[in-house]
Amino acid sequence: MSSTGAVGVYPFGRLVRRLGVDPFDAWEGIMKKNEGNLDRIARVVVAVVAAIIAIAAGGALGVVLWIVAAVMLVTAAVGFCPLYRVLGVNTCRVPAPR
Repeated sequence: MSSTGAVGVYPFGRLVRRLGVDPFDAWEGIMKKNEGNLDRIARVVVAVVAAIIAIAAGGALGVVLWIVAAVMLVTAAVGFCPLYRVLGVNTCRVPAPR
């Protein structure tokens, strides 16, 4: 049985084939890349520094810094920052596909 596109990937491939809609296509419009490479590198550096300070600080400040580090790493990994989207900021040089 040969499968094409999403039908072979998703466990609910028959539903995708029947509806003719890929439910994950919507994420492309929601989570368009809006961070450039320099921005992503800076986020990783901030995450590492926050993690080091979190280890040294401990307590409530340490927890806050671990959260900051985690958010910075995740946004750097995916190339999308929700706050940038709200503010209309885009540091990515690649033009959005039309």
